[in-house]
Amino acid sequence: MADALQLAHAPGAWHTQRDDWVALGCELGVLCGSLGKIAKDISLLAQGEIAELAEPSGDANGEKRGGSSAMPHKRNPVASMIALAASLRAPHRVAALLAAMPQEHERGLGNWQAELAEWPALCMSAHGAVDALAGAAAGLSVDTARMRRNIDALNGLVFAEGAAMLLAPHVGKARAQALLETLSRQTSAQRPLLQLAQQAIAADTELSAKVDAGALLAAFDADAVARQASAVAASQWADLRAQASALGAQPFRSLC
Repeated sequence: MADALQLAHAPGAWHTQRDDWVALGCELGVLCGSLGKIAKDISLLAQGEIAELAEPSGDANGEKRGGSSAMPHKRNPVASMIALAASLRAPHRVAALLAAMPQEHERGLGNWQAELAEWPALCMSAHGAVDALAGAAAGLSVDTARMRRNIDALNGLVFAEGAAMLLAPHVGKARAQALLETLSRQTSAQRPLLQLAQQAIAADTELSAKVDAGALLAAFDADAVARQASAVAASQWADLRAQASALGAQPFRSLC
């Protein structure tokens, strides 16, 4: 049967040697957790008050999804819902597999049978989460203008850490942190953090002599921060694509 299904054949008695088998279950649990992380971020960014991302309103067959019977404006992230449900259920399934590992001699009683009840649900959770998020990712809407407005609405507070790191080499971390904490509490739409920082530096002879005005502006440049983040993400994407290509080139037998 293993040959017919192109599966690796166990070299010996496998009934109570559960390490490879349960390791597969753990990998499925990690997969569900990783997909749950993606789904959590999508669902948070899709909230009405954030509205930076949105799942597609239709599936591959053209059928609408995510709507509400009571609220016509709603666009629920149903793919994220499926993946989140899987990420909540999978750890318990994996825990049951781990708990069933200490089996008696060459044939366990009850614990092997307990495994059988967990595997179908674990595999269905992983498959459902992958399928749902794959469909959502293909049609994910990204509102970059909304993202920028949300950043701008913080009046520079999102850059407070970068500004503190810029000042720290000149006045010490503790003093830089304290200054930015004070300025952050004073920040408002009329007095953004950048303006307050510029005024504080100009009023301090030590800081004004050491902190470059251009470097301070750069610390508050959202586009520069985005470029740096994009460079990091691009490198990670390249590595992941290489891994995916290598796995795709291997025979199915060697993966089992």
